Amino acid sequence: MRKIQKSFALLIVLLMCISCIAGCTGGTTSGDTGTAAGTSAAPAEKTISFTVKPQNDGPQDPNSPVTKLIEEKFNVKIEYVYLDRVKETELLNLRLASGDIPDVMLLNDVNLPILREQGALANIPLAKVKSVMPVFYDLTTKNAAGAKVWDMYSEDADNLFALPSLSVGAKYSLVPIWRDDWLKNVGINKIPETMEEAEEAFYRFVRNDPDQNGKDDTYAFSQRGMWGVFGAYGGFPYFFFWKTVDDGIVFDATRLQMKEAVVKLAQYYEDGLIDPEFITGENKGQSYYNSPPFWNGTIGYTVAGTWGTACPPLYEGHLGSTNYQSFKSMQGEDATYAEGKPLEGPGGMGLFKWTLLTGYGVGFGKQVSGDPAKMEKIMSILEAYNSDEETYLLITGGIKGETYYLDYGCIRYPEELQKNQEKGRAYAYAANGMGILCNNFDMYNKYNMRQEVIDYNDRVAAYTFNWENALIGALPSSGEYKATVEKKVEEAFQLFITGKKNMDEWDSFVADLDQSGLNVLTKEANDWYAKYFK
Repeated sequence: MRKIQKSFALLIVLLMCISCIAGCTGGTTSGDTGTAAGTSAAPAEKTISFTVKPQNDGPQDPNSPVTKLIEEKFNVKIEYVYLDRVKETELLNLRLASGDIPDVMLLNDVNLPILREQGALANIPLAKVKSVMPVFYDLTTKNAAGAKVWDMYSEDADNLFALPSLSVGAKYSLVPIWRDDWLKNVGINKIPETMEEAEEAFYRFVRNDPDQNGKDDTYAFSQRGMWGVFGAYGGFPYFFFWKTVDDGIVFDATRLQMKEAVVKLAQYYEDGLIDPEFITGENKGQSYYNSPPFWNGTIGYTVAGTWGTACPPLYEGHLGSTNYQSFKSMQGEDATYAEGKPLEGPGGMGLFKWTLLTGYGVGFGKQVSGDPAKMEKIMSILEAYNSDEETYLLITGGIKGETYYLDYGCIRYPEELQKNQEKGRAYAYAANGMGILCNNFDMYNKYNMRQEVIDYNDRVAAYTFNWENALIGALPSSGEYKATVEKKVEEAFQLFITGKKNMDEWDSFVADLDQSGLNVLTKEANDWYAKYFK
């Protein structure tokens, strides 16, 4: 199921940017015939052609029915640039070296800064974005929680080097779940909301026989339950997470608050609250957010992941998440769990969430700077995609009844096209892979999530907005040092928590990280932060 959902998301992403590539102002003018004597027909609007570098999951068919409809609607001609993904960087560099730069490019957080440094990107006037793309501009500003998003993509005071892409899924934080039947069995009648309340529940889960089987065989939580504790202390030490502090940013794993969280977790481990198997991970070879220890009654609290990995059945025919189904299968229908809020602790109320700002963007080849009409076409189609439902459905779905259908208002693709991606590209979603530029969260949600899902998300996963990664994109030295630093953090935290490493060694742990490249990465991170946020 996750694979299919991922494919759909990719399709949507791909189809979107074609919009950006297909790019025309909202429609074609053919010129009305004059009615007065002596008047002549107005000249037809010139068709604008441009090249597009999509995500390159496979060659695109320029004769696809959907491509033809988009070209007709916006009076454009699209030429796809296919680069084998395995050799994409090498092939793209060859094109750049020869001056053969695509007009429109979907760029990720790695190649976007590289192309910018090479001078391969056009300047995009911010004033033109505001005038040609007012809805896109307003929605991007609103959904990115402020105008700083434009600073991050600014070439100078007046120009952008790319149009920013936001992550619609990052609107919501991760979802903690509790065995509420265990809570009742140990005398607790509400879902804990603070660290103090959670700690009381944790100890009772271990000491008060919450499953009432007369055995000493339960723990409070495992690996991902720790995420809730780290969140309550104001951060998240994994996934190369950075936090804003004073006038700069710091690597979250080295902050004093994370040391305090580790001290608390070491206490919990010594007291027998944490499943010793946390070291081998909580998913036990399952999909990442699955929790077999929660299913089999070993633990009573976990951070299940996003709504899709936590939810019960939400509507008729919906079976619920894998966690829900497996939990019920192993524990029986009488066993229950309930969603909780991020715990409030010394760092406030928070829990890790994916950042809204992706570091991705749509860039225009530098030659587009000399062709204002082409730039405005591209910008106008993006504006239409973010503001007009008819355009959104055409670019995302294609031909209703043929390449997509609506199921309770949500875009769905025929099974034949899902199974045959080559045929899908050729017949339906020709724009596959072109861009992630639907910054209109309401539009995206309306056509991609049933109302029951939206309501569930808003109820269980919309509590906090300030636990995001402060760093967007890769640093120049990430390839050299990032993996080593991450590995050292994970290993050291396990040793600290299990008592195999004394907390007096914390300073030497941080010093070792610095010597392993964290000092270089921290300088680069703060140089980046100073450039875009000060």
